[in-house]
Amino acid sequence: MVRVKAPLMSMSAQKQLGHSLIYKQKGSRSIVTAYNKPGGKNPSPASPTQLNKRMIYNLIIARWQTFTGEEKAVYNDLVKAKNLNMSGWNYFYQQSLTDLPTYLGLIGYWSFNEIVGGKVLDLSGNGNHTDLLPTYPTDSPTLIDSIGPKFGKAGDFDGGNYLRTGHDLSLNLTSEISGFAMVKKSSDGEIFAKGYNSGYRLNINDGKLRVLIKGGTNILDSNYVLDDDTWYFVGFVSNSVGTYIYINGELKNSNANAYAIDDTSSADIFIGQSGGLTVSYLTGSVDDVKIYKRTLSPTEILNQYKLITKK
Repeated sequence: MVRVKAPLMSMSAQKQLGHSLIYKQKGSRSIVTAYNKPGGKNPSPASPTQLNKRMIYNLIIARWQTFTGEEKAVYNDLVKAKNLNMSGWNYFYQQSLTDLPTYLGLIGYWSFNEIVGGKVLDLSGNGNHTDLLPTYPTDSPTLIDSIGPKFGKAGDFDGGNYLRTGHDLSLNLTSEISGFAMVKKSSDGEIFAKGYNSGYRLNINDGKLRVLIKGGTNILDSNYVLDDDTWYFVGFVSNSVGTYIYINGELKNSNANAYAIDDTSSADIFIGQSGGLTVSYLTGSVDDVKIYKRTLSPTEILNQYKLITKK
């Protein structure tokens, strides 16, 4: 950097000289306070791999932040017992990366940041990759920009295309479930579903979020109407106590219907379509679909939303 001798000339300028030097006046002197490297080039965008790592990091830290002091102490003690030069948090983070189903309870996680061989990959580690249908690439969901740069891409659905997994035993749930996604709708339709009449579904009906457990046995609607062309963080939790609907980290409705999830069918998971004989499609965009085999706490759900909206 070239040394600039004070006083700078043209003090009537807007405290900036060209595109490189920013200064302020202190007494009779002009002091350079910042230097912008010439070139004006923006940083390269993050790769799909980098974006996925960032999203997984957010899920892990949102989980860690819900731990009690005693739960965190377990990992701190493990670090000491193993004589590792790291914190309990770093140990939990590294272990979670190697086994997301065990440490986070994920059975499926689709980030939509890239298409590989006509599939959107499952990041949970269970291998529940989704095919783009009905015909890739001519008639199938496409990738568009998501809610912001740190989210990379999202899936865009035209009301007639969808994603579908093959069936795997990891998709079977027998006691509880949490399912969440980012969605921007243009009309009513299905966000994701497994087992039209037996498993679970999350959709938009009359502009409201709706969850169905065991087909129509347990139906719960939100008390909030979703605007068109607006991104929302939506989802539900269902267990033997009741069912709960969340929008943008806030509880929007619940019931005390004790219909524990019990889905051991061979049904596939659909995204953007309901499956079943009466097919419902979505017109809109979906991102960051996550399905868990455990109950997410209200704190963890809010933590995830805060990380989504963090600048």
